[in-house]
Amino acid sequence: RAAPPPALRRVRQLQISQMDGLRAGAAQWLVSQLTGLRGLDLSWSDTRLGALTLLPPSAVSVNLVGCNAVSEEQVRALVTSPGHARLVHLRLPGGLPLAVAVDALEALPGLQTMALASAYSDGGANSLRIAHMALRSLDLSALLLNHPLHLDLACPELRHLDLRQEVFVFEGVSGLNLRCTPRLARLDLRWNSRVRLETSHAMPELTEVLL
Repeated sequence: RAAPPPALRRVRQLQISQMDGLRAGAAQWLVSQLTGLRGLDLSWSDTRLGALTLLPPSAVSVNLVGCNAVSEEQVRALVTSPGHARLVHLRLPGGLPLAVAVDALEALPGLQTMALASAYSDGGANSLRIAHMALRSLDLSALLLNHPLHLDLACPELRHLDLRQEVFVFEGVSGLNLRCTPRLARLDLRWNSRVRLETSHAMPELTEVLL
């Protein structure tokens, strides 16, 4: 295959859908040529995500929402790769363990957006503390919890927190301590039937609360 024209090398954002069979090989080749790529959107793409292995270090945003073929191992390989330590926005497919999101936040200190809907937890500790200096948006909606979970957040830059539940499915978190979220502007706790909310500081930018 011929190399892409110089104009293609200047592409910064790429969205791929319906990626399977021959399309998958072509997409992987294309990603490997886009050395200045900043954002890769594979949302709702039927793929085994071979393109991720060729993601250039320049990429700061990856959207995998709806990519049901993605595995926990592939996500962990992505977030622990030294070449992708500068990721800023990460949106993961639903149905992964909650620990995957926690580990990603620990591995990526510059992450500003983390989304993992329908994450599950079958057991373990009944409390979870997330401390992150750069995080601005956290989406852990539709949590699938088989045990009580008290969430403790120390994220001074956090603006948006989404913990809304699916109606009448799971009860959601049992407790939420906004330990350090002074810049929080939007809080969504819909359908968390037993949540106990705690905070010890003012949140002057909070303008939207959904219960």
